[in-house]
Amino acid sequence: MNETFEYKKAPIGRRVCLTIDDQGASLGRAGRDPSERVEWASATAVRYGEITTRGLTSRWLDVLHPGGRLRLGCNAHESEDPNSGDLGVYHSAVVALVRQLETRRPELRAHLGTGNAMTWVFFLMGLTAAVTGCGLPLVAWLTGRPTDKIMGALVPCVMLLLFGVMIMRAFVPWRRADPIPLGELAELHGG
Repeated sequence: MNETFEYKKAPIGRRVCLTIDDQGASLGRAGRDPSERVEWASATAVRYGEITTRGLTSRWLDVLHPGGRLRLGCNAHESEDPNSGDLGVYHSAVVALVRQLETRRPELRAHLGTGNAMTWVFFLMGLTAAVTGCGLPLVAWLTGRPTDKIMGALVPCVMLLLFGVMIMRAFVPWRRADPIPLGELAELHGG
């Protein structure tokens, strides 16, 4: 049993090819030898994440194994139809890959989110913005700046503080979502 999925992983990017066989899955640039490989028996974890910035959504499915990971990624505009074109092929590839893992490794669960390092990065960016929003008026006051100048800077500083708090609330590193069964992840992708 071999299944092959070929799609363009980004609006300005090369085509990639995922091949699923009885022993595992291989991923690489289309028309070339695969650069990543995972054997079903060696898969240790599954993580799916999405981040949307300026109308472009980055999606990735990581299948971790002792030798590294197989990352199936796709960047597409929010307005794209998820059931057609390259995005549709990506979703079909995710479903096929997850269904094979579900069959061969039923004990695995899928972790949703950006991952620990990315969560800490975003949390620390939010913390930096919040501290800056609080700290700038305080430092200005402590160094004897005129009150009218401090009041003029207060609105942007409060906005920076609120922006930082919003980011921190969205990316709390010690809050972990429970992993979901692989079948639920496949259903999220239309499978």
